[in-house]
Amino acid sequence: MEKRYCVLVACMMAFLCLLFACQKDDGVMGGEDTRLPIDLSGEIDQVMLSRVNDGGFCDKDVIGVYIVDYEGGKPGELKLEGNRASNVQFTYNEANNKWSGAYDIYWKDSKTPIDVYGYYPWGTPESIEAYAFEVQKDQSKVGENGNLGGYEASDFLWGKAVEVAPSSKVIRLSFRHKMSTARVTLAEGEGFAEGEWTGLEKQVLVTNTKRKALIDLTTGKVTATGTVATTGTIPYQKDGEFRAIVVPQEISTGTELFKITVDGVVYTFKKNEAFTYVSSKMHNFTIKVNKKENTG
Repeated sequence: MEKRYCVLVACMMAFLCLLFACQKDDGVMGGEDTRLPIDLSGEIDQVMLSRVNDGGFCDKDVIGVYIVDYEGGKPGELKLEGNRASNVQFTYNEANNKWSGAYDIYWKDSKTPIDVYGYYPWGTPESIEAYAFEVQKDQSKVGENGNLGGYEASDFLWGKAVEVAPSSKVIRLSFRHKMSTARVTLAEGEGFAEGEWTGLEKQVLVTNTKRKALIDLTTGKVTATGTVATTGTIPYQKDGEFRAIVVPQEISTGTELFKITVDGVVYTFKKNEAFTYVSSKMHNFTIKVNKKENTG
């Protein structure tokens, strides 16, 4: 009877060992109690100054984050799903200057480095290489009910941190504007009476641009796609300037770039050479308007 009991205990021990051997590796560092979370921080390269407030991220801004483990000492491939983190939402708390993830993400172990990819505004990409994105037609529209305004929703940012070694330190993810920006300032020309210009209503439309784009989330490269919009893009106004986010693209020689309306009179602006909206660049235009009569 005693021998049979020993055999039973041995069988149970073998069964338990088999169970533990089949458990999936949960990516902890030295056990459940010593798991090390991945801590992120985000900042914007503000050379371009294209956000509405020109001051960086705002309270409750949400970025999408992908984290990819290295494999065999080489960078892993960024995929739509199945990464260490795949499009996880991180929300900015301005009061505490802190980013919080939708859930905690942990390092695989104490040796495996990672690449971190981030983009803004958060969306639902259906492709890593060709994320479909569109800048808004009316960028003067203000945000409400938790939704971004037209300008902010058009301003695509992307950043990457490369080969980050496991550590408890905060990973700083530097974002850069990947769209282009047109900033137009209207200046008084000839023909206006003294003091007349200041009180006149002024409007600007950005014309003859494609508003749709495909974005490679691996590199942040933006490619204009689709057809030229038949309607102009409405900029938002700030301090007498008109600003619009534009998909990087080339506009052919002699093509109208802006339609300007002053006191109901329409003016057009074009260049005698091809013009290129460059990624990550703000293009400044100071356009002098000479008065012409409204012919109806």
